[in-house]
Amino acid sequence: MPSVSSDAPLLDPKNDYVFKRLFAQRIDLLTDLVNLVRGETEPLKLTEILNPHILPEDITGKQIVLDVRALDSRGRSIDVEVQVRAQRDYSARALYYLARSLVDQIGESEAYGRLRSVIGVSILDFQLFREPGDEANGQWRFAMRADPQPDQPDQPPRPPRELEVQLELNFLELPKLARLGLEKTNKPLYDWCLFFSNPNGVDMEQITHPDVKEAFAVLKSVSATAQERADAEKRIKYVRDLNAMIGAGWDEGKAAGIEIGRSEGIAEGKAVGKAEGKAELLERQLTRKFGALSEASRSRLLLATDDELNDWSEALLVATTLEEVFGTSR
Repeated sequence: MPSVSSDAPLLDPKNDYVFKRLFAQRIDLLTDLVNLVRGETEPLKLTEILNPHILPEDITGKQIVLDVRALDSRGRSIDVEVQVRAQRDYSARALYYLARSLVDQIGESEAYGRLRSVIGVSILDFQLFREPGDEANGQWRFAMRADPQPDQPDQPPRPPRELEVQLELNFLELPKLARLGLEKTNKPLYDWCLFFSNPNGVDMEQITHPDVKEAFAVLKSVSATAQERADAEKRIKYVRDLNAMIGAGWDEGKAAGIEIGRSEGIAEGKAVGKAEGKAELLERQLTRKFGALSEASRSRLLLATDDELNDWSEALLVATTLEEVFGTSR
């Protein structure tokens, strides 16, 4: 494959095509990332990538999710994906697909004892949990466990009892973790967050975790290939166009009062239109100040939440680089 200029910017690892190209071929890097996102739980030993290849039709396939699916040494299923667009009911969607993976393990009349845990890991470039107090946490693990039991006299405290076969969901909210002092409490995970948040703006002297250093090396190799860049751009364009079509259909349905009533539909349609106009204005302002934006930056603006657009608009007033703008979000 032809190469590109050595000073070409790195591809965005939050592009699901790039994400899969990086991790589907490097089970060691995927293992490290998964274990750090899961936090203080028993480390997994991933042994096999179940879907290592990306077919041409996957890049522009309708509703195709370029996740990475793996097995560990105990036969548990792990599904890892990156998501940049804030979706309605994302946690419910993630749980639904996880439950389907559990059900699909056995057929009719097969023994339930064959079931193994399924573990979902989502790297999110938006804030999923927004209740008061949630801003202080960007790393979440949900598993099925018993309610806390009272400690018995003269016995050591008992850890929470979890079911042996689990539906386990893990979320990493990138916009929050940049502000929580993670560089002091969990430097390896902090380095992964730097890698995903803005690989082109990272001073490599900041990176100390060996697996993240290796991930940068792999990303540079992928980014240096013209065909890889073309496929990544094709994926960005397709997802952007698909989201635009979905948004247009959603607005039309809301305006007609389908499902949730005419008044609420009109209000939500106006909110969507307002957010899109804000993103377009911010894009013009950023271009005027910093020059033409990359496709990855334009895609990030298009998929941003209203809070992120507000944060970036304020940061633009004092920022001296594009990285300073995008590094500021609530």
